[in-house]
This record gives sequence, C-alpha cells and structure tokens, in this order.
Amino acid sequence: QSKKLKFIARAGSGIENIDSVYALEKKISVFSSPEANAPAVAEHILGMLLNLTRNISRSSNQINKGVWERQKNWGSSLTDQTIGIVGFGHTGKAFAKLLSVFGIKILVYDKFISGFKEPYVTEVSIDELQKRSTIISFHIPYNKDNHYLICEQFISKCELNPIIINSSRGNIVNTLALLNGVRQSKIQGACLDVLEFEKKDFESAFLNNKIIKELLSFENVIITPHIAGWTQKSYFQHSVILSQKIRSFVKDLKLKA
Repeated sequence: QSKKLKFIARAGSGIENIDSVYALEKKISVFSSPEANAPAVAEHILGMLLNLTRNISRSSNQINKGVWERQKNWGSSLTDQTIGIVGFGHTGKAFAKLLSVFGIKILVYDKFISGFKEPYVTEVSIDELQKRSTIISFHIPYNKDNHYLICEQFISKCELNPIIINSSRGNIVNTLALLNGVRQSKIQGACLDVLEFEKKDFESAFLNNKIIKELLSFENVIITPHIAGWTQKSYFQHSVILSQKIRSFVKDLKLKA
C-alpha cells in the first residue's frame, strides 16, 4: 500500500519477516545489518561452549549446594575438538576467527560460497563435516529449505555424537529430534540461543511445553533467551551500519535521478 516506498531497513541479520521477493518485484531495496552483531554472537556462543565443555555452570551450581566435586567435573579441552561450522557468512567467520587461537580444527561448509581465504579453516562437504565434527555450529539464515535442517536424519549421519550449537533461528532445529538425540547420547550436548518455540517478535517463547522442560533437565544443555547478538555496542552498531547503507542508497538514487 506504500506506493512510494523505496527501501526497508531491518536492524539485525535475518530478513525472513520481510517478503523480499515481493519487495524485489516492486523495486524496493531491503537492507539488514548482519555485520553489526557478528562479533557479539561469536563471543556468546564461545562462552556457552566453554561453559558446557568445562562444566562451569554445573560445578558452580554444585558449589551453591555445598558440593565440592573435582574429578567428576573435569572437562574437555577445545584443542582436542574438531568443530564444523555450517554457514560461513559474517557470524560464521567471526566465530572461526575466535576459535583459531585455540588451535582447534575448523571445518567449514557453506551451500552458496566456497574458496575461503582464511588459513585456519578447511572447506569440506556437509557429509564430511558430519563425519568428522565433535562440535557443529550453525550460522545460516532461516528459509523454507532450512526448516528442520537439524532433524533425526541429520543427527543419525553425525558419527561422533557432536555438541550442537544454534544461534541462527530456532526453526532450523527440530527440537524433539534434538531431545531424542540427547536422550540417546547421539548428541553429547547442546548450546541453543534460539528456539523454534519463540514468538514472531522473538521477545518471548513458549517455554511451558514438555520438550523444553525435558531439555532443560539435562546438564549438558544450555539455553539462553536469544541474546547472543545483543550487547550495548552491537545495538548501536546496527544503527550505524544501517544509516551508512541508507545514505549510500539515497546518494545513488539522487545520482540516477
């Protein structure tokens, strides 16, 4: 209905809530700002991963209950792991860069791009990534092709019972399949910052369902409320980057006029 609309700017990375195909038909440009919070996402999921692999929250909670348990809380070192990164855009690259200082083996698969220049990553097929990874982290946009990408079939192809990390969109994970994987130890842990049960505005989620309640009963599952990309700096950076894109767009419009 907005006959003079020239652009839509979305403060964030995902644009699945915008009808981009229709916008293109109407010659309406769509901007987002995935580069603004990529470092924040990388930091957050690294923190979740270290928390899980080194039993930080678990042992801290035990201390709060008066339990001093050392040997049972020995963790695993990241240097012993092989991590598979699915999607090598802004956040995937930021996460790989952080991980590189640990000397961890980093495998990367991206459906749309290849020929990565980063010396610390190895480009592989999705099958090889599933075969070799002890940790798999997803950094992909949500679309109908990615719906329930992580399902029972995907999990069954993962040979080393990996830790699953998802900070993309909740609907790429079939949460029931993930729960079954955790139950059967086909998944050795999960770090989730997003859930398929989130409401459309992402400001709340349906946490009272049986699947989430059971997931939360496992000590090897960490869930945070879709906060990976949000820091005081990233909140400001979204506006900065979008304003730069809008200024450039308006400048080009004037030149074409």
